[in-house]
Amino acid sequence: AGPAALRDAAAGGDAKALFEIGSRYAESRGVKQDMAAAAKWYEKSAELGFAPAEYRIGNFYEKGTGVTRDVKKAKTWYQLAAEQGNASAMHNLAVLFAMAADGVT
Repeated sequence: AGPAALRDAAAGGDAKALFEIGSRYAESRGVKQDMAAAAKWYEKSAELGFAPAEYRIGNFYEKGTGVTRDVKKAKTWYQLAAEQGNASAMHNLAVLFAMAADGVT
């Protein structure tokens, strides 16, 4: 999914490259749209602490996009992104808490 330099960077564990490949699958840029593949790449990037990926995989878990819906995991990923200053994650986390979406307030 993308040029050799991008693939090499992802293979080397570059969080931004992993995120970019996820975005390409999510947005059908150069590859067929595959939300499960996008989720896999986003989660790999998130596991390396990349806040935009933490937010994005949190959103996938919240909505059940490409993964089984899991509000608890969504909250965990949003929390990690929020701790790094990601305003969208802060907002979504607050909404989930306000709604008690997973039965926990």
